[in-house]
Amino acid sequence: MRLTIACLLVACLHVSASGYSQDNITLNLKSVELRKAFIAIEKKTDYRFLFDETLIAHKPKIDIQVTERPVTEVLDQ
Repeated sequence: MRLTIACLLVACLHVSASGYSQDNITLNLKSVELRKAFIAIEKKTDYRFLFDETLIAHKPKIDIQVTERPVTEVLDQ
């Protein structure tokens, strides 16, 4: 009986880890705010970003021109 309960418990609690694959995206943004760049990435991928608006409000505008690049590489730029 204990073995059955232990097996059921393990089977119920078994969690499969699923990570994000290296989603490739294409972006061509010129002179946009960081907030808008994050929104563009969110629309093209399953990623979601949380950030404090006051921290990025006065940052300079950015240009992003990438073709079929992983999201992590785009964020590094």
